[in-house]
Parts: sequence; structure tokens; C-alpha cells
Amino acid sequence: MFDNNGTAEKENITTELLPGGIRLLQDGRHLRIGADAVLLAAFCPPAERICELGCGVGNVLLALAGRHPSASLTGVEIEPGAAELCRESIRLNSLEGRVRVETGDLREAASLGLASRSFDLVLMNPPYLRAGTVRDMPDPVTNLERVDGTAPPEAVARAAAYLLRARGSLCLVLRAGRLGDYIAAVSSAGLAPAELCLAAHDASAPPSLALLRAEKGYSGELRILPTFRTGGEEYRRVLKGEGLREALGVRRRND
Repeated sequence: MFDNNGTAEKENITTELLPGGIRLLQDGRHLRIGADAVLLAAFCPPAERICELGCGVGNVLLALAGRHPSASLTGVEIEPGAAELCRESIRLNSLEGRVRVETGDLREAASLGLASRSFDLVLMNPPYLRAGTVRDMPDPVTNLERVDGTAPPEAVARAAAYLLRARGSLCLVLRAGRLGDYIAAVSSAGLAPAELCLAAHDASAPPSLALLRAEKGYSGELRILPTFRTGGEEYRRVLKGEGLREALGVRRRND
């Protein structure tokens, strides 16, 4: 997806080069960076204090560090191996002064050591599969990353509501079919859906992804952006570092 920048010293670890010159370490066990992570990073509004829930190996966290060079970023990750590989990427890019990862459970947001109402932006690429509707995966890491047993929509929304300051945003990338679950969850947690963008490969394909921004204290209407085509020129513009709205030719709205 991005230019490969060689192979790291550890076996089975490769390096992806992200916009902004950020090098991201990837391995064979955890989810690699894909279109969902790329779109989420491009969808997030500028912010000074950013927290990613379930940051994994840093696919979105490191992309945001490159996109917003003055931001302070914190990742939260329950799986120790993923958290440590993310920290290796942070060290590789000499980002220790403004990017860090906490190993912990987002369902216990108050015990993560992060202050309530201290972030401008919270984001997540949550597991796509609803727990109880699929069999658990044999590999516990695969299960964590693909099934939302440890990160159900209600817990994600509660954690975001705890961490966000007034008028702060929660940004999510979802499988399109789960949009209803997350709109209900964020609304119950006191966050209002503010912006939505559906993504499809091309004009003949149904949307496969949904990008949702909810805001703490928002009282306006939900803004629907044009459908984003991942198979077209706008996606290539995002890969080069352009924001999603800019690639769509849509102005950012300040509500």
C-alpha cells in the first residue's frame, strides 16, 4: 500500500513508509495497515491531544503522528505484543517526546491513568465482528483484533465520553453494516453523531466502510459527506497525505 522501506532486523518484521516520512513496523501476527486505517487517519480532524483506543501496532496512531507533527498522541492497547511493537515504531521515529502507548483495557477507562476530559480527539478502528455472532478465533490475538468481545460499541463510546473534553470528537471507521450499533452507542453515551462518510470501491459497489465522527456537546444535524471511492484518484491523494475531505473536494465545517 505504501512504499516498502526494507526489512527490520527482527525476523518477519517489515517497515512501511507513511506520509510525513514516518516508518511503521509491521509483523505477521497483528493486523497490517489497510484502507480502513488509511481512511481513518485522513478523516480525523486536526487536534492537539489525541487518544487512539485499541491502537494495535500503531497503524493509525503513527499515521496521525506524521499528519499532525505538533500533536501529542496516546495509544491504548490491551495486547502486550502489539503495544510493544508500536513502541518500537515510536522509538524508530524518535517520537518518544509526543507519542506513547499505555497497555490497558478500554472498558476500564478510569483506571488507564489518563485524565478525564483531557483529549480533543479520540479515535478507534474497532473489531468488525460482533461477539456472540461468530465463533471465537483459535488465535487469541486474532480474536482480539477481529471480534469485539473486549471492545463492544457501548464500551468504546463510554471510554470516549470519559476522555473527551467538551466539543471533542470521537472518530471511528466501521464495517458499514455495523453503523447502527455505533450510532446507538455514541448517542447513549452523550456523544452526538456529527459527520458521516461511506466508502466503496467504485460507483458500482455498495459501501463497505463507514467513517463516523461524533461530538461531545454537539446539537446540530448529521452532515453526510459524498461517498469516498477507494478505487479512484481520491484514494491516491489520501495515500500521499491529503485529508479525506480535501480529497473529496469538501470544505471542513466548524460547528
